[in-house]
Amino acid sequence: MCGRYRLDTDAAPEFRELFSQAEARADRLGVELKTSGDIFPSDIVPVIAPDMRHREPGCYPMRWGFPHPSRNLTVINARCETAQEKAFYAASTEERRCLIPASAYYEWAKKDGTKTRYTFSNPSSKLYLAGLYIRSSAEKLPSFSILTRDAAEEIAFIHRRMPLIISGDRITDWLSSDLPYREAIQLAETSVTYEQS
Repeated sequence: MCGRYRLDTDAAPEFRELFSQAEARADRLGVELKTSGDIFPSDIVPVIAPDMRHREPGCYPMRWGFPHPSRNLTVINARCETAQEKAFYAASTEERRCLIPASAYYEWAKKDGTKTRYTFSNPSSKLYLAGLYIRSSAEKLPSFSILTRDAAEEIAFIHRRMPLIISGDRITDWLSSDLPYREAIQLAETSVTYEQS
């Protein structure tokens, strides 16, 4: 599960150019885009997705959390192994894949009634969390969910799930609808470092 992540453009200056695209789009829509600090569900944040016309990657403002069609809840994560089998996500797995830029993400481990927070990152200070998005005619903005997978063995003691992470050189591959979803999720990497925070 991934229920919070962090953005730090000072640590990852490559994000700044990307985020300027999303900021311009957010200004036109009259919405407030969050580009730094801790990110929570329902925040509007920069997300990389293919342009609908030319299929080239761009950066767009999106809201974290799919509104569930039949229940009064927001779905912030989806299991990558079963997303394609769920009517809720099926179309997005092939046509609406996205990447959520992050500097780090958090998980909490519970032991003896105490919760300890761990911060996960990588040496480049850039993570691209794989996600799916939907666009509703009733909403001004698309919404996204972060895909999760079984945690890498060395971090499974903290939490049994982790985000599906795509390396920066595979962005175009992940976003391409030419690559079947089952092959796309094999692009995931697991190299993260962690520390108690």
